[in-house]
Amino acid sequence: METIGGEILNSSLRAVRIGGTISFIGLLAGTAAHINTYDIVTRNVTIHGIETGSREMFEEMTGFIAEHRIEPVLDSTYWTNEVRDALRHLESGKAFGKIVILPAHAEEPAEGR
Repeated sequence: METIGGEILNSSLRAVRIGGTISFIGLLAGTAAHINTYDIVTRNVTIHGIETGSREMFEEMTGFIAEHRIEPVLDSTYWTNEVRDALRHLESGKAFGKIVILPAHAEEPAEGR
């Protein structure tokens, strides 16, 4: 997932595995840049552009979510000092839903793990 764009895309091209895919969503660094096309070809990289939609579409979506009271499924909650445990849980494949990381200064979660 490339969220910055611009010439930072070159860093993603060097980091992605051979035959990998970069999901490109970012334009924070600008809409044009010098990109090393050699890395795209020799590493057999696929770049997939993602459009996030308009503000109107976003407002329609959030209205639908609110109207139908849709809430994400939460699997577990971890503190920032437990990130490694959270990642191990994610890697185990046993998680069903979102894994939440809370900053150390946050209050105790209403529902435990």
